[in-house]
Amino acid sequence: MTDAAFEHVEQLTKLKEAKLRHLDGLTARTLENVSKCKNLTSIDLAFCSDILDCADLLRLPNLQKVDLSGYAGDADVAAEHLSKLPELTHVRLRNCETLTDAGIEHFGKCAKLQEADFSDCRGLTDAAPRFLVHCAQLQSVDFRQSEEPLDWDNYG
Repeated sequence: MTDAAFEHVEQLTKLKEAKLRHLDGLTARTLENVSKCKNLTSIDLAFCSDILDCADLLRLPNLQKVDLSGYAGDADVAAEHLSKLPELTHVRLRNCETLTDAGIEHFGKCAKLQEADFSDCRGLTDAAPRFLVHCAQLQSVDFRQSEEPLDWDNYG
């Protein structure tokens, strides 16, 4: 699928969830269109390798769950954007090579954050967990690092 498939997605006025993982033909243009779906509460863009900018997600005031695993853009900038979503409860940034402690620090401002998955993000250090201590609602966090190569068919 390409961006063209989502040009009129705003007509789906009751759309609450969009699962678009592994769709390599999608770019920020798709996010621009999907961000017109104001009732969207969950979006899965994991391993959409051509999406390099997620700023349009900020136009989704009800967004609670975001999966940007394998994000090919600057994951620290993505983290900054996501941390500004007022309803964010679940975030996945698995296997993001560009995610560093600076990105995790942004999530420390997310009052409603309940679950966070930063597994296989090799740019994180011992400092990363301490940035989440102010997330009073946080129930689950994943910083695991796998020793074996990932089986992409079963990942996620």
